[in-house]
Amino acid sequence: MSRIGVATICLDAGTQPRAEIDSQVIQEYAEAMKAGAKFPPVVVFSNGGDERWLADGFHRVWAAQLAKLSLIEATIRKGSKREAVLYAVGSNAEHGLRRTNADKRRAVMILLRDEEWRGWSDREIARRCAVSHLLVGNLRRELAPPPSPASGNDCQIARTVRRKGTTYQQKTIRKVRESGVAARADAEHDEAQRAETERRKHFSMALIAVLRTYATTEITPERAVAEFFPYVAHAVDDHLRPGVAWLTAFERLWRNRS
Repeated sequence: MSRIGVATICLDAGTQPRAEIDSQVIQEYAEAMKAGAKFPPVVVFSNGGDERWLADGFHRVWAAQLAKLSLIEATIRKGSKREAVLYAVGSNAEHGLRRTNADKRRAVMILLRDEEWRGWSDREIARRCAVSHLLVGNLRRELAPPPSPASGNDCQIARTVRRKGTTYQQKTIRKVRESGVAARADAEHDEAQRAETERRKHFSMALIAVLRTYATTEITPERAVAEFFPYVAHAVDDHLRPGVAWLTAFERLWRNRS
């Protein structure tokens, strides 16, 4: 177990397995952390480079940011981002904030939508996600494409056609295929919207944590100028103007948002 920098942990790499983040829990954790409460270490994966993918402890890391903690206890496991995802889908099954049914569904869907992992059996995916294999089977059927026209008459729709005085039944296979494609496209669109919503939640929480550091810091501007180490003043010159410009533009756009 190690103490690592909160800012070094990657939160937006697609390893978050929950259906949504609970902001109230983050607030409660943050208050407890500021009061000195000890939490279990988070779990991160690293392949030896600079990236550290969070696999377990998203609420704790968000809370640490909110509490303005620079370090957090962590267990570092050697592995790639995909290994972090596999660990994440089964996390919180026996500890931490209790998983909802939506959380379990999202965990299973992460594996079923992966080209490699969807090839695993229902029982293996269930083991990885710590859920029932019946849930995996139900969700797999939801994702299954409609039957191919080549598989039998069940995919064919007959309609009555009259041409040149002759009436006959025409099988409209093409329409069945197109409707199946449309259904899959709708499902993929809905999932993309859910993923984008989740990404924006993470982004917003990170931005709030940054803004909160300015609003709650005990360092006054006067003290910051008086005590700043002069030999690194050039760093302030390099970052101050673009930083102020960014905050000014953000405030203007925020006030004028529709």
